[in-house]
Amino acid sequence: FWKNVYGFDFGPIGEAVDSALTCRTDPLVFVAQQEGILSTPIELFQFDCSSVTAEYLKEFDKKVTLKMTRGGQMHGICFWFDVSFDVRNANHVTHAPPLGRVVFSTSPSSEPTHWMQSTVMLPQAPRVEEGERVDCHVQLRKSCINNRNYTIALNFPK
Repeated sequence: FWKNVYGFDFGPIGEAVDSALTCRTDPLVFVAQQEGILSTPIELFQFDCSSVTAEYLKEFDKKVTLKMTRGGQMHGICFWFDVSFDVRNANHVTHAPPLGRVVFSTSPSSEPTHWMQSTVMLPQAPRVEEGERVDCHVQLRKSCINNRNYTIALNFPK
């Protein structure tokens, strides 16, 4: 792409831009387009906000298999969250059975929000094919610098 941008060779600049994007240790936060998502979504973690402990939220660790729904260059792994709320009766009786559920999603397939999505860029963008399975080990650790952030580590075993 960078070698011919409207007839100009931006190769050296392109290399610097690509390097800056792929050598990041923190995720890029932006509104990801659904068309750019190559795999089916995977639920990494689930917890009940009314009973979860601070200790439980310190670290998450999970091995997953990404199932590609289409081929393309895999530039990164995109993260988002969904929150569901049980709707109860007007008397606020918490032990009453839910009357329904309201779901708030920050998924690329949902209406964009100010939370957007977080994408961890990969050092290289491997080509993947539709139907391919990619194993990944995901680790999230609460940041010791900012307790609202997590450090995300990805490992792709061969």
